[in-house]
Amino acid sequence: MCPIDKSLGGPLKVRYISAIIMEYIKCLFDTGIPLQPQLQSMFLGFLVQSKELSVLQQLLQFHILNDTVELAKMLIVYKTTYEAGLNLGLDMLQRLRMHSEIVLTLI
Repeated sequence: MCPIDKSLGGPLKVRYISAIIMEYIKCLFDTGIPLQPQLQSMFLGFLVQSKELSVLQQLLQFHILNDTVELAKMLIVYKTTYEAGLNLGLDMLQRLRMHSEIVLTLI
């Protein structure tokens, strides 16, 4: 049983998991360890799935999640669940100067 699966009545609440994620990111920043792209993707997926969009917005707004093509594509994919995902993903691709990816997304 997945401890965060709401349908199975998992023992851990989504807010608690979000707080753990934020504390983990803070500890990484405090020790100067860069956040790995795989962890960013995992965090993004969890936050969107659990509808913790305000936390996600803060992580993106303050550039705590590093700009990567993978993260930008994930944001674009989540545009139906997270309305700002398309704009944030395109902005991230613009900052990365990935103009061909922007054109492919818009086509």
